[in-house]
This record gives sequence, C-alpha cells and structure tokens, in this order.
Amino acid sequence: MRRIKTKNKLDTIDRFGFVMLCALMADCCITGAGRLVLFGGISLRMILLALTLVAAAPLMLSDWRALLKNKLIWALGLWVFWLAVTTVIGVAGGNNRSLIITDLKGFAYFSLVPAAICLLRTKERVLTLMKVMIYASGVLGILVLIHFALYLWNGEVFMKLYIFGLERGFSGISPISATMPRLFFKSSNYFLVGCAFATYLQAAEGKFRLDYTLITGISLVCLLMTYTRSVYLAVGIAAVILIVALVIFMPAQTKKRVWKHIGLSVLVFCLILSVFGIATKTDYVSYAIERTLLSLESGVLPPGPGDPSDPTDPSVTLPTLPGEDSYLQDTVSSDQLRAKIQVALRQMIRKSPIWGNGLGAAVEWRHVNEYFYMDLTAKTGFIGLILYLLPAALAVWMALKNRKALGENKAIACSWLCVLAGFLAFSYFNPYMNAALGVLFYSCTLGAVHAVAGEKTPQKTLETEDVIQKKEDIL
Repeated sequence: MRRIKTKNKLDTIDRFGFVMLCALMADCCITGAGRLVLFGGISLRMILLALTLVAAAPLMLSDWRALLKNKLIWALGLWVFWLAVTTVIGVAGGNNRSLIITDLKGFAYFSLVPAAICLLRTKERVLTLMKVMIYASGVLGILVLIHFALYLWNGEVFMKLYIFGLERGFSGISPISATMPRLFFKSSNYFLVGCAFATYLQAAEGKFRLDYTLITGISLVCLLMTYTRSVYLAVGIAAVILIVALVIFMPAQTKKRVWKHIGLSVLVFCLILSVFGIATKTDYVSYAIERTLLSLESGVLPPGPGDPSDPTDPSVTLPTLPGEDSYLQDTVSSDQLRAKIQVALRQMIRKSPIWGNGLGAAVEWRHVNEYFYMDLTAKTGFIGLILYLLPAALAVWMALKNRKALGENKAIACSWLCVLAGFLAFSYFNPYMNAALGVLFYSCTLGAVHAVAGEKTPQKTLETEDVIQKKEDIL
C-alpha cells in the first residue's frame, strides 16, 4: 500500500512537471525575452523553469542510474566540464567578469536537459508538447498581424504597444516606410515550430486540420515580415530537412495530405499579404527579395580600403547607394560592420584556437558578437565548439539509426531536429543559441528525440497515462 501511495505521488509530481514544461515552452513561443509578465525582478519564465526542475528532481533521483548511462547526459556533462575549464581560463586571463556571468547564465538553461528526458518519456507527451507549441506560435502570429494592422492604420495605439514591447523584450519593430514595418519579435524564430510541427501533425493525424494550415500560413507571413536574412536561411534549411524526412519516413498515403497542407498554407500566406498589399499598394515580397540579394553583394565585400587588421580604422569606408531607400543603405552598413566583426573574431581565434581565450572574451569595441560560432570558438576553442554540438550530433544519430524499428517516430524526431537545424543556422549570424530561447529549445529537442528514438528512457517504472488511469480505476 505504501508503494502505491509513493507511486501515486510520483505520478502527480510527474504530471505537474510536464504541465510546467508545456507552459515554459509556450512562454518561449510567445513572450520573447520572457519579461512580458514580471513579478518584481522575476520573470514568469524563470518561475516556470524552476517549477519544472523542482518537479523533475524526484523523478531524476528515482532513476539516477539510467540517467548516468544516458549518452546525451554524458555529452552534456563534457560540455559543462569544458565550460568550467574556460571559465577558469577567462578569470585567470582577466576577462570581463560581467561578460563571464552573462555567458554562464545563458548556458545554464541546459539544466533543462535531464528534466526534459525524464518528463518527455513517451511519444504521446512529445506530441502533446508539439501541439501546445503550435498553438502558442499561432497566438504570437495573431499578435504580429495585429501590430502590423495598427502600424498601418492606428499609429497612436501602435506606439503604446511598441514601447511596451520594447521595454519587455517582446518585440523589435523598425519602420522601413510608411506602409512597411520590419516586425521582428524576439520569439520570431519559433514560427518555425508553427510550420514544421503543424506540417508533421497534418501528415500524422487521420483527418485534415484547417487550424494547422492557418497557423502555418500565418507563421510564414510573420517570418517574411522580419526582413531578416538569417531567418530566411533558417526557414530554407528547416523546410528542406522536414520535407525530405516526411517523404522518406511517412507512409505513402499521408504524402498527399502533406502537399495539400503545404499548398493551402502558401495560399493563406498569399491571401494575407494580398489583403495588406492591396490596401497599402505595397509589394512586401519584392522588398524581402531585394534586401536578400543586396546582402549577397555587400556581405562579401572586404572591410574597406584601410588596414583590415584594425576594424576601427577611420579610413574604412562604406559604399553608397545613390537613389536607393535609406533602409537598404542601412543594410549595407550593417553588412560591412559584420565583416569587421568577423575580422576581429578571427584574430581572437588565432590567439588560442584549441581551447580558446576563456569565457568573457570579446571584441574590445563590441561586447555582443553576432557570429555565434566564431564567438563561441574564440571563447571556448574548437574543443568547446565540438562539445557544444556533440549532443545535437548524438540526437541526429539516434534519429537515423534502426530505420525499420523506429518507423514513424523518425518523422517526429526529424520535425524537432529540422527546427533545431534552423535555429543553429540562424545562429551563424546571431547570438541565439547561447541564450534562453535557443538553449531551451535545444534541451527540449534532446528530450523529445530521446523519447521517440533513443535508448530506454528513465522512469521506466512509470507507465503511460492510460495504464495509470486503468490501475487507479481498479483500485
């Protein structure tokens, strides 16, 4: 009887932890920096993460042996060990202490990995989390469209929302013209979830779901309106991986539903843009193409006629674009600044390419470095870069092995991995995978892939929800 009571308590804690995990990832999908809801200086995201970890702690302790044998945990442990080494290197080298703390705070979100492995122990839970994140992305999509409409037709209300969003790290909006805003919300990358997860579930479920198609179409519009080249790169890579995975791993009868979903999602995308485009007499797609093509030209230019070893050399000049929109000139300026940052980061890497210059290392004239992988290599060396990507590589290996045994589970794993691949691609140009939004999704991906394609999961003594309910009914 005592064993039954203990098990019931574990079950209750387990379910509570899973609910908190769903709420945490929904928060990531919607609120950006996580400061939309604050309790003093504490954000709702911090509370949700703490509750998730606390709830998962008894589950991890009850089956700690299985966790210690887990390859993903070992890979994460190696990364944590190397973080400690590079922290010592950074402190000993006199690197900026506040930057060291900032680096550690971002990577601390990897603490979710063991909790995610314990809480996402069944395929049903993984699918439930995917649905929660789909609808959360849909909520953000509607908010983006509301901001878009207010920007065009009610500037007073828009400015209030803009200031609020800016203060809370929710949105980043800059005007390109009177009818064309750049709407980059902090959670914009999570629109990949609204596309990839919805597409998989449309294929996997027995009937066609219009809500999945609407969310995918809205997500595509919101991704376009970021006017961010790295976002477009992320979309392209994620789309290729997802489509290939669905074609290979899903049954033949579902493929027709996938193409129908994709076709209707593109139709929704075109309809929304047509409504706004006709109302404002603006071609939103052409501008995205123009800005992307301009980057291909300006992004490969050398830093300038001055000494490239000195990124702050005043003789370094930027090309002008006579007659072009000022925002396109800003694009060229931004690309040239990025070229200078690359030069400076390469110099840092050459100083210590193997184990890096330690956490807190940064370009003197720019503490926030857009190029995540170069920045990570400069701080932790090539060893750190390899160890950071090792858990993702193991997850890919899990998803691709035992093709016949895993069946449809491969498509679930690939839908997570394609979004992670998009995040990783985006992070080539941006510091994203060393902060909460990127690291939390990385952690959940490891848990989800482990659940559907990994070894025998921890908490093997806990049955699925259906079995638990049947036992409770009997008792």
